[in-house]
Amino acid sequence: MTEATGMDNKIFESQHIRPSFDERLLPELIQGQIGKLNELDGLVKAALEGAKAAENEARKAKELSAGRGIFTDHKRAAIEGLQKAGEKLAEAVQSGAKAQKTAFDFQTRLAEITKYLFSLGVGNVAANRVVVRELEARLRGASEEELSELAHQEILAVVMQLKEQEDLLNKQEELRKRQERMAEGLKAHDIKIVHLLAQTDDFDLRLRAQDDQQRIFVSLIDGLGIESKQQNQEISALQLQFAQEQIRTNDELKDHDSKIGDVVEKTDGLNLTLKDQEAKQLASVLMIDGLGVASAQQKQEISTLQQQVSEQQARLNALSSALTLAGANAEKATSSLRSALNQRTVLLVVLVIALPAVAYFTR
Repeated sequence: MTEATGMDNKIFESQHIRPSFDERLLPELIQGQIGKLNELDGLVKAALEGAKAAENEARKAKELSAGRGIFTDHKRAAIEGLQKAGEKLAEAVQSGAKAQKTAFDFQTRLAEITKYLFSLGVGNVAANRVVVRELEARLRGASEEELSELAHQEILAVVMQLKEQEDLLNKQEELRKRQERMAEGLKAHDIKIVHLLAQTDDFDLRLRAQDDQQRIFVSLIDGLGIESKQQNQEISALQLQFAQEQIRTNDELKDHDSKIGDVVEKTDGLNLTLKDQEAKQLASVLMIDGLGVASAQQKQEISTLQQQVSEQQARLNALSSALTLAGANAEKATSSLRSALNQRTVLLVVLVIALPAVAYFTR
């Protein structure tokens, strides 16, 4: 029993509810909690079986007789049976106490497990649906899992609570979405307000700048008024000087006009001489153009002659290559003819020598 209690403590080392978990691990977590229920149920059943064994031993001891027979003494057997019954009864009392303790632990762990299963489903709607689906599947296969009736009822209660919790989570999700939309709207309004405040600040700065510029313009206009008065005085003085200078220039223009007349006569003579020079230059240009045309024709004729010379040179090269090839072929032909002639002469010599011998032997 102490080993089972130690195993139970190892199984339930993690009793705290975790605030976050991976939804993909929910089936494994639920399977682990179902396994813990099965192990606790096994411990309760073992304690109950021990109590039943003690009760059976007590009944057997009760049926023993303490009388004496002819060959046997039943008293000793009865006393021994009573001793065994007492031992079994003591064990039964211990088993009963352990069974009560185990049952109490079972109730406590069952409450913690149902609390843990409920906490798995209250995270969000998706986790809630996964937990409900897994628990319903476990309940449908309860005969295979061998769950106790109490655990079966507790899991059913958890499923009902989770379904109610899913409705609450759905409503909470809708409220959260509405709150997010309102928060987004408020953020947009805040941005607009900040933008408008920035624009007003820009307008204030612009108005201040315009006021400063207007003051500067007023001071500039005042300075320009003073400068314009000074300039009017200077202009009047300059007009007097201009009138005096104009009189002087008129006198000088008259002198220049007389001088210009003399210059015009000289320029007319120069124009005549320039016309004669231009006529001479035209004649020389025509002569140069004729010489250029003749030189171009000569260049063209030279280029044609050069082309003809290059063609003849190519023909000569082709003829020389052909002659060399023909010489090589002729040498080959003469060598072949010489070899054929040598062979024929050898054959004739052989025939001349062989024919008399053949004629001699044929006789």
